[in-house]
Order: sequence, then C-alpha cells, then structure tokens
Amino acid sequence: MSEQMNIFAEELTAMKRLTAKQRLFVRKYAVLNNGYKAALAAGYSERSARQQASRLLTYPNIQRALEMHRQRIRQELDDAGLSTIRGIHGIANLDIRRLYHSDGRLKKPDELDEDVALALGSVSFEEVRIPLKDGDSKIVTRVDYKLESKLKAFEQLAKIYGLYQSDGSGDDPDDPAGGGGRGFNVNINIERHNGEQTTDGVSVDGGADPDGD
Repeated sequence: MSEQMNIFAEELTAMKRLTAKQRLFVRKYAVLNNGYKAALAAGYSERSARQQASRLLTYPNIQRALEMHRQRIRQELDDAGLSTIRGIHGIANLDIRRLYHSDGRLKKPDELDEDVALALGSVSFEEVRIPLKDGDSKIVTRVDYKLESKLKAFEQLAKIYGLYQSDGSGDDPDDPAGGGGRGFNVNINIERHNGEQTTDGVSVDGGADPDGD
C-alpha cells in the first residue's frame, strides 16, 4: 500500500472513533488553527465553544485524528505541487519536433503523445469551405496549436528552485523578462474532399499573442 493510502486509512480509522461533531471540529481546526472558531464552526454554542475546544484538544483520539488529517492535507499539497512542477517542466522542455511525423506532417490532436498534449496551451478548430477550379469545393478544418512560452516556464522553474528573483524591469507587465511571455501558434489544415481526408497547410506563427487572436 502506498504512503498516501496508508495516511488516508489511518485518518479514516482515527475519525471513526469520533462523533460527527468532533470530526467536524478536527477538520475546521486543521484549517483555522483556532480552537474557539473551530468549535463554533463545528456547532458548539458560543458560550461553551472556548471551553469545549480546550477540552477536545486534550483528547488522545482528537489529537490522533488531527495529526492524520493534517498529514493527509500536506500529502495532497505535496502531490499538487509536484504535479504543477511537472507541468511547467513539460512546457519548458517540450521538443517541437514531437508535434510532427517523421515525414514532416504535423500531427493531428489525436496523434499527439499525452505529455506533448498536456504541454500545449490550447487547441482550436475552424472549418472553412474553399471553392475549387472545377466548381467543386473542399472543407478545410484549421487546427491551431497554441504553445506556451518556454522562456516563461524556465523563469517559473528558476523561481521555484530559487535560482534567481526577477526584478520586474521588463516592458511587458505580464512578462518580467521583457517579451518572454509570448507563446506561438502551430497550425495544421485537415482537408476533406470527395470523402477522403488529407493534411497540409502547416504554418508557424511566431508572433502569436497568447491573449489575443
């Protein structure tokens, strides 16, 4: 059993030994770190809340449940923090070559590896009908991949690891490095003509504003 599951099981066991009101007190105290406020939130009267909190915090069962509840919260926060850092690493270290097939064709969304897809800022679709010389027409689905700024991701990692602190002297208020906050778009056109689907029309827009069109 994983450490996270062990902590959850021990918390569950400790909580089962308490009344419903005591369990609520433990959860509130873990967040508020104030016995009086936690007792009020758990449903104790204003007149007795302070006394009840002092009494409850001396109970071994309450202390154990509180300890395990806090451990689980810390574990969840650690997991969330690691997930965030992994996500930033994915953006910073995304190899743009992984967006393409070996023959140079840009991959469609369902062809992307999971870690590559998670590192993308967004994907948008637009269908356009284009007339052909023979009077027929073709439908082109424009798929637009927006890539987040690698420089900004590296800056965030540097701050997380304490490598440096930005002085905020850049021109862009959303980008202390001065221009590093801009991502760029990679586009692919998926054409459908006479029941067959082909892919072409790849382009890269290096000046895309992540907040603009």
